[in-house]
Amino acid sequence: MSPQGSKKALIAVLGDTYADVLVTGVKTMPKMGFDTVVSNPIRIMLGGSGANTSVLMRGPLAVNNDSVKCELFTTIGSDQWGTLVRKRLEDRGVELREANLGDRGERRICKTNPDSSVV
Repeated sequence: MSPQGSKKALIAVLGDTYADVLVTGVKTMPKMGFDTVVSNPIRIMLGGSGANTSVLMRGPLAVNNDSVKCELFTTIGSDQWGTLVRKRLEDRGVELREANLGDRGERRICKTNPDSSVV
């Protein structure tokens, strides 16, 4: 029980988890094996329906919200991307119940239009 005497709500989420690498300002898709110079900053964010839902379920003040316990059932690789998303979820108070994918997770590329609609 929390100090106020109320019970903590338990939310279980089952879903995918990704590290979204957002690159803007690229006119054409880079060719495999070639470098592409980008002038805009690259952003890395939590992605995947499971990760996003878990963070939202914890509430707007996730780190300070003791009234909700959220467990995320997901798969996360043990590579650098997995380490990154695992830390970001834990920093937001999401408890992980994960299946091990081994040394690396999945990779996908998704191209979007300037208005963020998916191509």
